[in-house]
Amino acid sequence: MKRLLAASMALILGVGVTACGTEPTGPENDLVGTWVFEGTDLIDILALRLENLLVAQGVSRTDAKAYIDEAVASTEEYVRDFREIIRYNADNTWKDNSGNKGTWRIQDGTFITTDAGGNSTRLGYFLDGDDLTFIFAKEQLLAGLRQAEDLDAEVYDLYNVVLEERDVVRFFFKRKS
Repeated sequence: MKRLLAASMALILGVGVTACGTEPTGPENDLVGTWVFEGTDLIDILALRLENLLVAQGVSRTDAKAYIDEAVASTEEYVRDFREIIRYNADNTWKDNSGNKGTWRIQDGTFITTDAGGNSTRLGYFLDGDDLTFIFAKEQLLAGLRQAEDLDAEVYDLYNVVLEERDVVRFFFKRKS
């Protein structure tokens, strides 16, 4: 589970776009600042889907739940200790505390970023004051994983098998004061 979260964070931090070249206005201006990762619902979605998959394969619900609960407990500890920080600048560049960087912009209500390698991702986002949520559909997660330099084939396969087409995964950030 920890590898799943790490791969997903690499995806969200590695998403990117070409810079606009002007200072942002409107919704772009609202995103300028430093954002701290607060959590994701990815673990809950994967846990539910994996439990159902195990039961469909003949594992008892009790055993499936026990296995999932153990995996989730160690992953939740990792999430609590994970403190990724992203800075979105007014010049439409971004940099995180791991040294990754790229460009970003808002186009037609979609958040678009490009990492230093030129890999671009378009995703939904929701901004409510100091709370920022990035929204990934299954295919967006899979596309980002395919772009990852350190792609773990087992992680990719697990996402592909376990997540359903209708699943939407959210990553939550809080504006740093």
